[in-house]
Amino acid sequence: MGRLVAIVLLVAAAGIAVIAVNGPGKDKPVTDRLTPVRESSHVTTVRADGSVVTPGEPVSARAPVGATVVMRNLAFAPSVVRVRAGQSVRFVNHDDVAHTVLQNVGARSGELPLFESGRIVPGRTFTWIAQVPGTYRYICTLHPSVMSGRIVVSGSNA
Repeated sequence: MGRLVAIVLLVAAAGIAVIAVNGPGKDKPVTDRLTPVRESSHVTTVRADGSVVTPGEPVSARAPVGATVVMRNLAFAPSVVRVRAGQSVRFVNHDDVAHTVLQNVGARSGELPLFESGRIVPGRTFTWIAQVPGTYRYICTLHPSVMSGRIVVSGSNA
């Protein structure tokens, strides 16, 4: 019995040594290859009149709401919304459970999401300001198999 334990420990130690020498594997993104975060609602926002929005200012003062997405019955409604760059998308939780909103960039894309809400408890909201035209897929990380949607952002309001 003692020999068997010694052999198992020796094999385990050899496996750990191989991983330590060769790294975690080639299927994981390398830190220096990560795509930098694209322009998002976290950058300095300038109003049409040229004034700069101050940090901590309510989102409603930063950008007009172009679309509202309601979370109810484990679904986003509507599942596709269209806004113009500079408008915001407001997510409202009218469900009886918490939800999240996370840009779905893909598990192995190496990209960082532009928006991530954290938990939105019933009755609360999350707002994201769309800055760059494009199509943005999103999911609820707590219910990803049933809750997904898209935000389509067209050119600016100007």
